[in-house]
Amino acid sequence: MDIYIGGNFTTITYNNDNQSNSNSNSNSNSNSNDNTALRYIARFDSQTQTLTGLDGGLDGPVQALYCDQEANSVYVGGDFGSPVQTPASNNGSTVFGKIALWQNNAWTALPWSGFNGPVYTITPNKKKNTILFGGLFDATGDGQYYNTNSSQIVNLGGSTTLGSGNGALTAGLGNPANIVCSNNTLPLPDTPWLLQEGVPGYWEATFAYSIQPSLFRISNTHYDGRGTNSFSIIALGSNEYFELSYLDPVTQQNVICSKECHLSNDTSIAFQDFTVVSPYITTGVRINIDSWFGSGGGLASVQIFQSDIALHAHLGDTNDGQCTSSITPSTTIVGNWVEKYVFGTYQNFLTSTFSASDLATTDASILYTPTIFFVDQAVTEDTRTLIYSGFLSATTTSFQPTVLLNLAANATAPSSGTVSLVATSLEFIKNGTGVTLVSVLEYSPQNYTQNIVPSWRPLTEQLLHGSTVRTIDASQGDVLYIGGQFVGINDIYRNIVAYDYLSSGGQLRPLNEIGLTGNVTCLQLVDSNLYVGGSFNSTVTGTKPLGNVARLDIAGNQWVPLEMGLDGPVESMFLSDSTITFSGSITRIVNTNSTTPTSVGNAVWDITNNKWIDRSSQIVGTVRLITSLSTDTTVNNKIWIGGIRSAQTYLASGLASLNLDSIWSPHVFGNDPDAVINTGLFWHNTTEPGTNITVLIIGGRFKISDKISNLAMYKDSEWTGIGELDGEVRALTLLNDKLLIGGEFGGRFYDSQPKSFAIYDLIGQKNVDTIGVYGSGGHIGRINVIQVSGNSHIVNVGGNFSLAGSLECPSVCSLNTNTLQWDKVAQNLQGQVYDMTTFAGRLIAVGDLQVNNQRTYIAEIKDQSSIWTVPTEIQSAELGIPTTLLSMPKKVLIAGSNATSGYLGTWDGTKYTDLGSNLGPSSDIRQLLYIPITSSPNDDRFPADSEDMLMVVGKLDIAPFGNVSAALYDGSNWYPYVLTSQRDGTPGTIQHLFHESPCCTVSNIKRHLPVPAVILISIAVSLGIIFALVLCALCFVFIRRRNSARHDPEPMPPWASGRRASTLIAMLDAAQLGVLGATGVVTFAAMLSAAVAKRAESGPDAPVSEDCPSLFYAKYPFDAKEYGELGFGANETIIVTDMSDNVWWMGYKDDGSGKPASGLFPSNYVSSTKAS
Repeated sequence: MDIYIGGNFTTITYNNDNQSNSNSNSNSNSNSNDNTALRYIARFDSQTQTLTGLDGGLDGPVQALYCDQEANSVYVGGDFGSPVQTPASNNGSTVFGKIALWQNNAWTALPWSGFNGPVYTITPNKKKNTILFGGLFDATGDGQYYNTNSSQIVNLGGSTTLGSGNGALTAGLGNPANIVCSNNTLPLPDTPWLLQEGVPGYWEATFAYSIQPSLFRISNTHYDGRGTNSFSIIALGSNEYFELSYLDPVTQQNVICSKECHLSNDTSIAFQDFTVVSPYITTGVRINIDSWFGSGGGLASVQIFQSDIALHAHLGDTNDGQCTSSITPSTTIVGNWVEKYVFGTYQNFLTSTFSASDLATTDASILYTPTIFFVDQAVTEDTRTLIYSGFLSATTTSFQPTVLLNLAANATAPSSGTVSLVATSLEFIKNGTGVTLVSVLEYSPQNYTQNIVPSWRPLTEQLLHGSTVRTIDASQGDVLYIGGQFVGINDIYRNIVAYDYLSSGGQLRPLNEIGLTGNVTCLQLVDSNLYVGGSFNSTVTGTKPLGNVARLDIAGNQWVPLEMGLDGPVESMFLSDSTITFSGSITRIVNTNSTTPTSVGNAVWDITNNKWIDRSSQIVGTVRLITSLSTDTTVNNKIWIGGIRSAQTYLASGLASLNLDSIWSPHVFGNDPDAVINTGLFWHNTTEPGTNITVLIIGGRFKISDKISNLAMYKDSEWTGIGELDGEVRALTLLNDKLLIGGEFGGRFYDSQPKSFAIYDLIGQKNVDTIGVYGSGGHIGRINVIQVSGNSHIVNVGGNFSLAGSLECPSVCSLNTNTLQWDKVAQNLQGQVYDMTTFAGRLIAVGDLQVNNQRTYIAEIKDQSSIWTVPTEIQSAELGIPTTLLSMPKKVLIAGSNATSGYLGTWDGTKYTDLGSNLGPSSDIRQLLYIPITSSPNDDRFPADSEDMLMVVGKLDIAPFGNVSAALYDGSNWYPYVLTSQRDGTPGTIQHLFHESPCCTVSNIKRHLPVPAVILISIAVSLGIIFALVLCALCFVFIRRRNSARHDPEPMPPWASGRRASTLIAMLDAAQLGVLGATGVVTFAAMLSAAVAKRAESGPDAPVSEDCPSLFYAKYPFDAKEYGELGFGANETIIVTDMSDNVWWMGYKDDGSGKPASGLFPSNYVSSTKAS
């Protein structure tokens, strides 16, 4: 199947990647985007999924397409002149003019040689077997229907005097004659007429006779980025401004102007026509240029037209026009003539005077050659002396009629003296007697093929001159519905009207309440209901608000609103199944109901249920068509076509979870367009015996309802607010069933008034009164990070503040959660802390900082020191502001961005090493974590001696992929993993990944990855990820543990500061313990029981593995000194799962709270028998 795509484009970028593996990070590190040079129209092959051009394309935008499948042809309409390549002839016609036919892989002209104005709609009338063309035109290229305004061109050569004011001083570019004969087709000429830089000016033409301009055709210059913006045209002598009408190429609306008209700076527009609304008779015109693009104004071409041609004889040459490539009016003089100016007439006359005796022999004559393109009607008599009235038949394609003015052969000579012949002007008037053409033409291909006349014709009753037709619905056959921008005689209809073929041979019929108050752009008849879209707010005489969309109940002749409509103009609509998609400059559905879907660029109306609905996918931008690429209705393989800015597979307003069956379950928030979720965690409520209730807690800046905002918990399928905080929550941490809350907020928190820090007792469901943090001026401070230290009742907070209560404790401060007392961590630090971690006995803080009034991005405390210092080993000024940290074995990973790039690098305490990540400057890294990997295109891992990769989240600018919200990095290659976008189509940002159990930090890196963990991550990566998207499509990823035991954050390795608690990625119960035969609560006892049963089943000689673990017992205590090691005491039970290394084994033990902890340990520290 071929799909034809038309519009205003010259290049299309598309992706031809047909791979559908959901585990996208392990497919390929290649990008299949391709840029294809096209001109305004393309063909999409659904089999190969490639785009190709149509024989070079067209020279202007495409506005309408109609595919005639029976004739295997495509009718194309728009605002173009012709195909780029040499077209084929259609019965001798090679003139296109806004329409073209694509047939047999070649362009063909329509038989009437096109129109003189743009075509906006092409609609078949199946019942009449005709095709309707609608737009803004009143003439055909064959002259059968014509526009008198542009029928005769004024000769700007010969006796016309050209001039300019403030013309360019550069040689050749200030000559006003440059633009009177230039070609106004693309590409425009290389030598335009320019003004001097930075000053206004004018171009003018003065004639030796009077003219009455009816149309100005002007081409803008784009020379060196210059061009005219605003201008006006005056009639010299009277200095009256011409009132002009033109089509705005951006809005496609008719505009009336006089003192400030505008030329487009679009290089794809060859020229613009400005029709004179109030004609003046003048002997000269001046184009004043008042503003410009680039460094100055200028023009590429000027043509002046008038309705009828008056030929004036002049001396000096043959009076031919300078534009020799076109047919222009001219006069040819024979004999002795003198040109005289006659006062009162304001024009010149030619006089030939000779002796009366020479009357019979004089050769004085003037040959008048007017510009008559087509003459096929009789000339009617007017008030002037009629020389000839009749039909003139063209003998050649370049035929011009001529009239010879000379002395009559039977002239009677006077008896003496002289004879004077006076020549003034000769008028040729083309006056048709047939019907006019106004913006709608009906064509019968069948009549044309069978040579039946007429094959094309206007409607029997026409719209008024100047009407614009945007859309036609011909579904009923005998009745057309026409929409656009027009009014009827005496305002009996406006912008929408019906045309009845059966009424008196064809009549326009007004609709109820006269019509609509604004432009109608699209119509769709569904049964007995006509759906209408455009730019209107009500009917003409009605009072119901319509909001740019409406439904006309044809049977009841009543207008019905679609709720309260849309907030912007509708450009198109299409029917799909039982819905209608409206597209245009819309951002939302107008409704006071907070659950009404937010929509940018398009909105979906459910015809059956009469309401607005949301898609399951997020599509941002205008949608012109959705069609299936497969004839198999069971296959969901569709293509979306339009001005689409962003397309994401899943849409969620708030939070959405994806289960193992790949089914999305959204948690719908209210429509808060500015909502952001910054952080989240899980709490397991085990207060009731035998219960384990999973509670999700989120914080940010959002509003779920009038009573729930910024901090909320989700349990038992309901959202519950925690306090009434005003501002933004940025950090959450769990500690002994207490929720620690940080951010930048005030408001009320039950019976307290917190200042950016609060504690909530989850068991008692009450606040713990705590002193907050403040800035130096007494305003509330900001907390970005909360970490639990090695001492489990001490937490460190970092952010931008000066005081904790009354204690001077800038940027980093510690809180004893037992005594609720703040304490200073160290001296000399100020600024904004974004993240903290510990490494090699140091506390590291990153952000926009000052140490001893010296600006730095990284600060540290060494060996329990009380003073912050700047690491001299890192030239932090060259890095840019770091945003996050992650500990590595023997190193720390630092991420951030600067003016030129995003960066990733490692610091080992003495040396900083850039990882060469090649991130673009728009990158905004929010978080780093380690993800175990089963397979990838190569064997690289990060860290190098692990089975992990680094997952980077935020907003990443990765070449050649573009914007990515989460990606895996193996130290050399990027693997895009999650793409998100906001509701307006701009790239989204993953704020944070949060989890339940320990995962994805340096302590979880496994150099020898066990089988269950591989299965776990494989399931997690391909199926088990749960996305939490805020309303503006910010995305958070977590994997949900079901029925897990309560989990408090692990203490950090000794220094005194804690790592971020329970806010990364978690393990799935089914994947983690299902392999071992355990279900339900995740406990070490359950693992132990499953291991014993599996060993008994497999036998004592079965190899040890995750599928078949073995029990060992500690002979000696082992103190874990490195991340990833498993420390234990003597006689502790160890479940060994990996013995592949002779020195280091892997296993699990009870962590002291009944939950399993895993890690590496030396094999000689354990025994298969328990010591007595």
